[in-house]
Amino acid sequence: MKRSIPIRLLSCLLTAVMMFTSFAVAARAEGNSGKYLKDVFIAYGEKRSDADNWLTDNGWEIIGDLNDGKTSNAPGFHNAVAVMGIKRTDDVTEAITDMATMNMSGGYSFDDYESLVKQKRADITEFINTFVPVLNEYRDNYNGKGSESGKKRAQMAHDILNKFYDGDPEGEYAVNDTGKPLGDLFLNKTKTELGDDAYNALSAEEKRNTADLEQIILESTGPAVSIIKQALALATDTAEDSWLDRLSGLTGDELVDRIAEFAPEAEGQDLAPSAAMNLLASHFEDYSKRLAGQWSSVREDILWFEKYCNDNNLRQEDGEDSKAYSAKIEKFFNDLQTEDQDRYLAEKDRFSNVRAYYYRIKQVSYSGDWGETLLDFFRPADEEADYREEYSYFAPLAAALSNGQRAALEFLSLSTLLRLGMNSKDVIKADLPSVDSLFESEDGKALGSISIYSGMNRAIFRKGVALTSDAQMQKSLGKDPYDRLWDEGGFVDIASYATLGAGAFTMITGAITYLSSFADATDYIKFIKTGRHFKLTSIKGFFHSAKSVLKAPTKIHNKIMGYLDTLDPDEHPAVEKIIGAHTAGKWLMGIGGAIMVMAAAIKGVQIYKYYNRTFTAIPTMIVDEADIVTYTTDSKGNQVKNIEFDQFAYYEVVKCNRQEVGIHTNAQDGVDKYKEWGCGDAADLNADIGKQWLAMYVNRSQEKGSPILADSLTIQKKNDTMPSDCNGNLHMFTFKNAVKIDDTTYSYRDDNEGMYLFWKGDEKAASATASTFSGGYLALVGIGGLALGILGTTLVLLPKLKKKKEEEAAQTANKQESSV
Repeated sequence: MKRSIPIRLLSCLLTAVMMFTSFAVAARAEGNSGKYLKDVFIAYGEKRSDADNWLTDNGWEIIGDLNDGKTSNAPGFHNAVAVMGIKRTDDVTEAITDMATMNMSGGYSFDDYESLVKQKRADITEFINTFVPVLNEYRDNYNGKGSESGKKRAQMAHDILNKFYDGDPEGEYAVNDTGKPLGDLFLNKTKTELGDDAYNALSAEEKRNTADLEQIILESTGPAVSIIKQALALATDTAEDSWLDRLSGLTGDELVDRIAEFAPEAEGQDLAPSAAMNLLASHFEDYSKRLAGQWSSVREDILWFEKYCNDNNLRQEDGEDSKAYSAKIEKFFNDLQTEDQDRYLAEKDRFSNVRAYYYRIKQVSYSGDWGETLLDFFRPADEEADYREEYSYFAPLAAALSNGQRAALEFLSLSTLLRLGMNSKDVIKADLPSVDSLFESEDGKALGSISIYSGMNRAIFRKGVALTSDAQMQKSLGKDPYDRLWDEGGFVDIASYATLGAGAFTMITGAITYLSSFADATDYIKFIKTGRHFKLTSIKGFFHSAKSVLKAPTKIHNKIMGYLDTLDPDEHPAVEKIIGAHTAGKWLMGIGGAIMVMAAAIKGVQIYKYYNRTFTAIPTMIVDEADIVTYTTDSKGNQVKNIEFDQFAYYEVVKCNRQEVGIHTNAQDGVDKYKEWGCGDAADLNADIGKQWLAMYVNRSQEKGSPILADSLTIQKKNDTMPSDCNGNLHMFTFKNAVKIDDTTYSYRDDNEGMYLFWKGDEKAASATASTFSGGYLALVGIGGLALGILGTTLVLLPKLKKKKEEEAAQTANKQESSV
């Protein structure tokens, strides 16, 4: 038995989500055969054989040592290797399409990314506050406080939403997950509606029955959020009549006459028509503009539908039986599906969606220059007519909507609203299929419920994610990587040598002064005994007598200086100068020695600091701001910042075996905190012993490149020219040129000749990657967009559904008679 359009599509809904979810699981499956690069891993080791053995023992294919030649050759600093290993796949949806690097002093920011998340949360909170009327009307209708038709619609919305549950409270990324079905959760006030204080005051059990709608919207896929919004919108409007019933016959003049009904604050006021119009505009102008902006798309659909019916003889003739008409349409599309599948897929859904409201709006009275009905309004006789700027024409439409429907205009299309405007009596009489029957696989088996977060990598909303941008990278690369404080030739290094020189000079000066004083003391004693001429020793004289002075035993020096100390300074004035020079010489030598010791200490600190750096946390994910932030201009000319967290734009850090083999004995400070910081297995291509960390990141999106052919991976030294058989290379974020892996920015060696990584992307497979990889996601988008059209389309197909039900009942009866 063929299914109707909404049933067929909704049956695919959970299947699409599950297919989408299974991708993330499959991407981590074991196996190492195939043509494409699937995973990259870095193995650490004291020597190459250690890392090689680890890789082969764990099923990785060895590519090469990315730390080769970079290790310091300073005494006591041992070698270390960081060997790259890979795994393969034949599935292009699992293939890595690009690889990039980031270094510790590069252009990235944890705070900037966190700021974007906070801004998005604020935007969502603002949306939820405007969305509350939708939630309230869903609750009122479900609880029987609205209309009978509203109850029926709310029940369907509830059952659809209950096919999705609010995550796993014990899950890896769970924060406020409740694990409860969404349909049940939304019957209670959400965390945003309660406010943080009231929510925090709830018991654990009460929190398990309270949805964090902000988290759900932020951390679910776009299609999943669309399903939530549209399913809830299906349950809006608590009135007995539909909004199209209320619109029928309503005009702008009547809005003014009944202003107290549409603007309660006008009750009891005798407003002039102009004042009344201004008050109505304050209530409905924004909604009218949104509706007006979609007028042309509805017109195009209607004109297409009419032409399609004429071209294919699908018009319902006057007096034609509804069952016969439905049978004619079904036969036409069954034949079309057999003859031309592409046309069928492109035309069937559009036809059914327009058909769901076409005959209904033909019955709604809405008079004006365009004609007498709402259909005339969307298909005026004047082909040049354009009502997109005539906002007042749409005021009655906006006024006829319920509060919840107006609140839902942000995400509901006008065509969807038209489908929602079916006659309430028809809704009540409709024998609608159960939601469980809608969620069946093609073989008729029921599909179970799934987490609303399925298919989403929630890690992008947790700690460890960094934001980069072209501006940040340009700024960081514009900096001199040379450490002017601690590097060799830096300020401290120069200061140590300058201090050493000053100490040596002071010591030499002291030695000269000290030794000269002995020569002078000896000569002066000779002068006392012989009366020969005496003068203080000159520099020339010092070198002449220094040799003999140095040969004299220390006790003779002490005896000589002791003798001079007994002389009366008044009778021997030269003695004071000799003794003063002797004392000064000793002090200068001591000071000079102390300065040289200090110079050695400074140099020691410089060497220590040069080889011992403090590493910061390695980002576990990095995303380019340009991939998740766009700017548009609103109707008033203001720039609007749009943030959409496209999970496929994120690059994930390549991991290593640090936690398994242990931290290197000479690892830099901070590495021992990596596990605490959440990056315990993030690989550093310098094996944790370089000047700064250098991390590699991978991406699997077809937007970033073509699937990388595993056999093409090439580590090339000395030459940064791309090999002729390659078309891609390891690069810094936001840059395209090949990155020098052994650059002195990261390496202690200044004699490295260059190390580069190149590859070839399979450009022929790029389109297949785009189609297969995003197929589940795109299918989910399409199906989610149709969730709200179930009821309207089903009502249009009601005669056919009843006929099929009668046929099935008859077949069952016949089988029972046969068995008897």
